[in-house]
Amino acid sequence: MCCEVENCFSVGIDDRTIDDWRLAIFPNPANDVVKVEVQGSKFRVQSVVVTDMLGRTSSPPAKEGSGEVINLNTSDLPDGIYLLTITNNDGNRHTQRLVVRH
Repeated sequence: MCCEVENCFSVGIDDRTIDDWRLAIFPNPANDVVKVEVQGSKFRVQSVVVTDMLGRTSSPPAKEGSGEVINLNTSDLPDGIYLLTITNNDGNRHTQRLVVRH
């Protein structure tokens, strides 16, 4: 189901195009690992930050997956709703909602 509100969130894979790059986060809700797939000719991930609803931030351990997929360990995060912010090498940011459920 899609809505016409600018910041509409959905559950599951969320594919968004920002300028010349594309971002997909899955699975969402996540359990132990969330995959962040980034596609773009010039896109290089500079940082990944997870923020809880109280404003506390963390950078979960990330290791490169296959191709342009980064695997984030979410096993140490308590159940809840988080904001996942990806910053690229040009300083552009994209924030997306992430649900963690164990």
